[in-house]
Amino acid sequence: MAIADITERIIKDANTLASAMQSESDSEIENLNSKAAEAINLEDKKNQEDISDVLEQNISKIKALAVQDAKKKIGTKKASLITDVFSEVEETIVKGSDSDYAKFIASLLGDLPSGITAVIYAPENRQKITADACKSHGITVQDVIVGEFSAGLRIVSDEFEYDMTLGSILKGIREKEDVTVANILFEDN
Repeated sequence: MAIADITERIIKDANTLASAMQSESDSEIENLNSKAAEAINLEDKKNQEDISDVLEQNISKIKALAVQDAKKKIGTKKASLITDVFSEVEETIVKGSDSDYAKFIASLLGDLPSGITAVIYAPENRQKITADACKSHGITVQDVIVGEFSAGLRIVSDEFEYDMTLGSILKGIREKEDVTVANILFEDN
């Protein structure tokens, strides 16, 4: 899965989550309006101006607090959903087929020069696929060591260290695309 596909997947998932959040937000607003209408009806039944003023002030306070609380809950939930979007992408790659994983690794190797000799770090269950992809790219693999990460690879040679673990990739994408995903989730809110 190429980085562009990951980004596209994140944006697609964010749009889906934004729609769900908008629906939840609309429901909370409708509930608040209903409660406010009930309070206003109670006020209309009272004919004394002092009671009416006190009720109006209290209703305003209740509305403001309720809206503030709803926004806080929605904001917290949306932040959690952004994290969930990135976790779902990671899970999709980790659980992907061997052929999809090989394509993912090949896409990571695209910018590396061939003809280097290096030690490869790979997840335990994907060592052979990773080593084969490196060899296909023209990298001489000295050794394959189990890496403590879920997907991706690290390449260490005398000249450089190349960290393309999935955690690092998603962290980089999140730093660049977090605002885009948040804008999708928070649009019209």
